[in-house]
Amino acid sequence: MAQQTDLRRQVRVYLAEHGRTQFWLSQQLKISNSMLSLVLSGYRQLGPAAAQRLQKLTGIDIERRACS
Repeated sequence: MAQQTDLRRQVRVYLAEHGRTQFWLSQQLKISNSMLSLVLSGYRQLGPAAAQRLQKLTGIDIERRACS
């Protein structure tokens, strides 16, 4: 659970530092904005494909168990 919280925090920091929106990120990850909202709120987890896209896009090191 702590890893998921850290991942969510890192994603929010990335968005703020790069002047990007949650909607922009959802488009890049090819998931709905509502799904990304659920992920960032801790109610859902990213699937493997979206997690891989997130890692490639942001450079955030994602452990498989934290997002799949």
